Amino acid sequence: MNLNRWTAASLCLTVMLSSSMAMGQDLGTSAKRAPQDILSAVPSDAWAVLCIPKVSRLDKKLSSLGQQLQVPVMGLAMARMMAGISGGWNDDGGLAAAVLPMNNMAEVTNAVVLFLPTTDYAALTATLSPETDESGANTIRVWDQKLYAAPFGSFAVLSQSNDALGKVLKAGSSFKSKLERSRLTRIEADEITLWLNMSAITKSQMFNGVAAMMAAMGQDVDIFRQFDTASVSLHLDTAGVTLGLHADADPESDMGKTMAAAGASSETLLKGLPKDRFIFALGQMSSKEASKLGAEMVDEMLAKAVTGEGEEKKLVDSLRKVLADVVARMRHVSMTVSALAPGSDGLIGLAVVLTTDGASKGVCEAVERSITDVKKAFAENPDAKDYINLVNYAAGAEKIGGASVDHLKVDLPAEAGSEEWAGHLAKIIGKDQVLFRFAAVDDKHLAITLGGGKARFAEVIEAARSGSTALASDPGVKHVASHLPKKRTMESYIALDRVPKLVADVAKAIGQPNPIPVEIPEINAPLAFASAPVGKAGSQTEIFLPMELIRTIKDVAGPLMAGQQQQQQQQQIQPAGEGAPGN
Repeated sequence: MNLNRWTAASLCLTVMLSSSMAMGQDLGTSAKRAPQDILSAVPSDAWAVLCIPKVSRLDKKLSSLGQQLQVPVMGLAMARMMAGISGGWNDDGGLAAAVLPMNNMAEVTNAVVLFLPTTDYAALTATLSPETDESGANTIRVWDQKLYAAPFGSFAVLSQSNDALGKVLKAGSSFKSKLERSRLTRIEADEITLWLNMSAITKSQMFNGVAAMMAAMGQDVDIFRQFDTASVSLHLDTAGVTLGLHADADPESDMGKTMAAAGASSETLLKGLPKDRFIFALGQMSSKEASKLGAEMVDEMLAKAVTGEGEEKKLVDSLRKVLADVVARMRHVSMTVSALAPGSDGLIGLAVVLTTDGASKGVCEAVERSITDVKKAFAENPDAKDYINLVNYAAGAEKIGGASVDHLKVDLPAEAGSEEWAGHLAKIIGKDQVLFRFAAVDDKHLAITLGGGKARFAEVIEAARSGSTALASDPGVKHVASHLPKKRTMESYIALDRVPKLVADVAKAIGQPNPIPVEIPEINAPLAFASAPVGKAGSQTEIFLPMELIRTIKDVAGPLMAGQQQQQQQQQIQPAGEGAPGN
């Protein structure tokens, strides 16, 4: 069998949303079911399912997207014509590809089964060279590839494997029966969904082999065994494009318990930060259980970082305890990376506000203790001590806004060019250069900044102390937030339209050419992310790309690509002797 050809055919037939079919056949048993919808056609033991619930809806939305962006989009009708299908196709039906259980990856092509919507099976297969092979099975040919096929309710089913086809027809239960109501509703609403049966995959002989191979390389994949299902989906509408990421964990696993206890809020999670021209903004809450799991993951990662005994092992062990304790006590994180206002000390500022269970001062002490331990461990190391000594922590270095402020200062090494770099840093993040300010605003809140100097830190302290939600009133945030889940565990925004101006300002400040020579109007349409708990022990993450941003990217990318192409052409027509030695 030709692996590459069948794989290519399968991808074209499914991802390009088209396919072909064949004549019915006697597989030794009649089909137990006659499914009328696509989710009922796929067998319940499938390892993976790529599903398009309604072909006509996807075709219509792709066409609308092409019109909005003024770019050509090949519809499904063209794809079907390329596959050789001229009749019997049901535009209002669903399309799917499923991967059935297998022992190893060498069996993947024989495990793939395609489900095509049809109103007339005979008409659909009539133009696909239907014939009966030497075994009596009915086949068709698509792109000169032989495939087995059979009618199945409102669908035509095909596969490279006649055995796989038989398993589908004999299956007593469907993929639809495995789905919770909320999952079923979501899959039916989205244009495309890729669903993985993680529980079945991770219990298989094939996964055990992969896990053993990864373990031999020092990689642990056991965390995947804690998940029951996972899926990726795509939703299109006139407002933008939404990518959905979903996972259901085993409710009895550590991951399942953490996800079940994650909690969510209908209020903004962008708390304790001043309103400014953010480039990146994040707000995330963390339950006690989620923080505990995060602490365990940090501890496990550090435990594997150094093996054996010695000073490095002792250092890592001390850091494990400190960092795990800090992570375990976190309850909320708010963060921005912003383009500072004109006249500020620097151009870029980082602001972080941590909410703890009452240990904000303890976090500062933990950072100081960690740095002290690291410096002590490498004090006699000739390769590291000079660099380690460039990092210094000073508790109570100053007072700002009524708070005692600690300093974490990172100096530049005394090497060639360091003075120039120091000048650049002073212009980019302020005259303090690499100076992190830490302050326990109260028992629960800790403020951290880099860039912007004392004035910026005073703003952050005031916002943290008051629990300000001013950042949520940003026009871009307000515009896209309505397309995210109402209750969220996390929300995040990236204002891509503000990046070119910031890059241009930085380039100008340090006397360098602008690497992004384009001007983008401020469209107040950031890329948005949000996560929320769903089901018994599940999580749904939405990534929303607003249409205004998609159009802007398209409008900017065109001239940039044209400019690069013109530059390449000019280089190609440069006289052959120009620039050669001796000329």
